[in-house]
Amino acid sequence: MHERWVMDRLLRAGGLDALWPDVTGTLVEMGFNLVDIHRGMGQVKNLAAMPKAWYRLAQQHEARAEAELAAGHRLTAAESAHRAVLCFARARWGMFSDDAEKQRLYDRLNAAYDMVITYGRDRIERVEVPLDGASVPAVLHLPPAASPEAPVPAVVLYPGMDMIKEYLPVPGRNVFAARGIAVLVLDAPGHGYSNLRGIKLTDSNAERAGRAAIDLLSARDDIDQHRIGAFGIGTGGYFAVSLAASDSRLAATVGVEGGFFYDNVAMLREEPPSRRSRLRYMTGLDDAGLDALMDSMTISGRESRVACPLLFVVGEWDELTPVAEARRLIEAVTAPAQLRIYEGEGHVLGGAMTEVLQLSADWLADRFAGLPVPEPRVQMVLPVGAA
Repeated sequence: MHERWVMDRLLRAGGLDALWPDVTGTLVEMGFNLVDIHRGMGQVKNLAAMPKAWYRLAQQHEARAEAELAAGHRLTAAESAHRAVLCFARARWGMFSDDAEKQRLYDRLNAAYDMVITYGRDRIERVEVPLDGASVPAVLHLPPAASPEAPVPAVVLYPGMDMIKEYLPVPGRNVFAARGIAVLVLDAPGHGYSNLRGIKLTDSNAERAGRAAIDLLSARDDIDQHRIGAFGIGTGGYFAVSLAASDSRLAATVGVEGGFFYDNVAMLREEPPSRRSRLRYMTGLDDAGLDALMDSMTISGRESRVACPLLFVVGEWDELTPVAEARRLIEAVTAPAQLRIYEGEGHVLGGAMTEVLQLSADWLADRFAGLPVPEPRVQMVLPVGAA
């Protein structure tokens, strides 16, 4: 109750940006319509109200998508369906149980994304990535020119803790496909639809899912198996770096924001209580079990195993991965590596996310082209327009 009271007061005082400073900028870069953010949060005064408000908005976009499809406007239907997907995704954020209500929400979210796949302009496929006798759901985004005659590089993408596989890349403005890179996005263990399948996060199964994703990509004749990389954002930034430390097949890796590199238990004590609540849900553990898991989820002692070029991106005032920890990571990595620190930015990089995604995609494309990692090894970056 104390945790919910704190979160409710923050939401009432300043909405989503009070919980995560400047997160609105990041959500817009991940495809959210700014009007939807304002309308979805307009009547929300506490966490309990979020699912209802966003679900109602999602239903409106869903109804418009169906009407436009009936009228023969396939592209408009796909675009409306995508707005429905993201609104359903926000509705699920405050739901910490895997019950029939959440299953119904995901059924509608999946149906809306099927419309995006079928009627949109992008080449998108649903795939299943094997893991421990089950599978995690994934989405493969392909560049227009990908073919057996012209195989393309690819990236395994880990979304963040509060994200799902439908967030990135954004259909219609895929920064990776625009640079000729395919992207396989995972609902990693503990994330998204994997939770409804009972696939909880452990100390190593996200990395095993990544290795299985590399296997899947390597078996496709439209993917260049020698140019496969990893990209992660938020918690996924840790998974991407950890995958690079455990699989030498990666040609390049980008981690954005990070999350679980060194003193994770201390990090949880200093963070908003929603983070611990979400991690309990993702892992199925109580507080004692969660602290034990967090102690084991660290890159410490494994940095030198990263064999491929690495880019790590962090905000100057990141609450989850302090700059000191990011520097510790880069200093311990023996492979060619670069650290980009965005001045004045916090964990969500809300004032710089457009640049972060574009420049990260460029960085990966350059590594796939065989270009060396640029200097300096540590770079301070002032976001465009920042004072």
